[in-house]
Amino acid sequence: MSSRFVAIDEGPDITLDRAMIVVGRHPNCDTRLNSLRVSRHHCCMTRENDQVVVRDLGSTNGIRINGMRVETGSLRPGDELSIAHIRYRLEGEEDSEQASDPAIREQDSTPDSSRPSNWIHSPKWGFGPMHKG
Repeated sequence: MSSRFVAIDEGPDITLDRAMIVVGRHPNCDTRLNSLRVSRHHCCMTRENDQVVVRDLGSTNGIRINGMRVETGSLRPGDELSIAHIRYRLEGEEDSEQASDPAIREQDSTPDSSRPSNWIHSPKWGFGPMHKG
């Protein structure tokens, strides 16, 4: 009952076969991506119900979900994740044809929202949660 990210152009597939997967260039990462554009500890992934939550770990080149740069986001089968320049498609138990429309969802948002109202566009980072403080 594990999901996996299938490489679209290059790189190894990423199987979500444990509670958390760390992806990066460092030898201790669960999945190593051999590219200088990938940070040593680039991102981490966890499964939560029928979604996969991906969190950027302060990388230089970031992560994108369905083309939108995010710090944290949720994916469902059929969604696309870019780690730096390496692209993946999420496959899971669901048939990707039955997956909901690809959308970025904040971790605490309702599953039906395609973009929570507290997300803003920033020229530097794309879309992301509005920081209060």
